[in-house]
Amino acid sequence: IVSKDIPPYTIVGGNPAKEIKKRFTDTEMNMLMEMRWFDWDREWIEKAIPLLSNPSVEPLFAFYKNEVKNK
Repeated sequence: IVSKDIPPYTIVGGNPAKEIKKRFTDTEMNMLMEMRWFDWDREWIEKAIPLLSNPSVEPLFAFYKNEVKNK
C-alpha cells in the first residue's frame, strides 16, 4: 500500500511501501526533471529514441541542450 507521495525516480516495495533505492543519481534526476522528455513533441522523441534507451542520461541531456531546449 502506497500511503504517501513517492519522490520521482524512486523504487519502492513492501506493504506499506518503503523506499528501496533511487533509479538515478541526484544529478541525473535533476537532468531528467529539467528535460521533461515525456512532454516533447513526437518529432524530438523519435530522434532521441537511441538516447532514451542508453543507460546514461548524459547523452540525452546533451541532445536536449543542443536540439530541443531553444527550439
